[in-house]
Amino acid sequence: MCDGDGVNILTNRAIVFLLIIESKMTLTGEQLFMLKLFYLTQEDILMHDVKVLANVYTRNKMVLARQLEGLSHADSLIQPETRGNCLNFVLGHIVVYRDFVMEMLGLAPLMDPAERSRYGTDVDPITEDDEDVVPLERLITLLDQSNELLIEAIEGLSAEGLEREVQLGSSTATLGQRLEFFGWHEAYHVGQTEFLRQLAGTDDKVI
Repeated sequence: MCDGDGVNILTNRAIVFLLIIESKMTLTGEQLFMLKLFYLTQEDILMHDVKVLANVYTRNKMVLARQLEGLSHADSLIQPETRGNCLNFVLGHIVVYRDFVMEMLGLAPLMDPAERSRYGTDVDPITEDDEDVVPLERLITLLDQSNELLIEAIEGLSAEGLEREVQLGSSTATLGQRLEFFGWHEAYHVGQTEFLRQLAGTDDKVI
């Protein structure tokens, strides 16, 4: 549907909606919801959701890069005195679950199966530099590589792609729901790295 100038009216609605938001008007949650329904098309909403999902993984990676800056492999193996696991494990665990997300998106995982086994759920803490412990530099490389692939794949998703059902064990959810959950799971572990960095004696404030 177009106006006299050939400009899509629905696109104009989206522009008006964004201008209202940027003007910082005080609106109730219900008012914002109704504005979204009226001004945004389904395609506008989809593009917003895709951008939000992509930003979650990009932001997580950015924070991780800052928390890991200047640390050695030996630093990453320092085990906290309280219950938990070292930075090397947390980073490896994040990479493992990024592999799961990549597989949901139709991409090949980056980690070798032997590497994955040390960084799964409910495994023993890493207390020394065993042969099955992946070097910190390799984990960082895998994180960087995964981010480029994930963002490209997420930004290329269609509405049908986001609504595609993904089966994990006995649980079924849409791909969009899986991406949101694993983004939250990753952010949870990213938060742990702020404390784990300090175990190396950095005594700094990164974020």
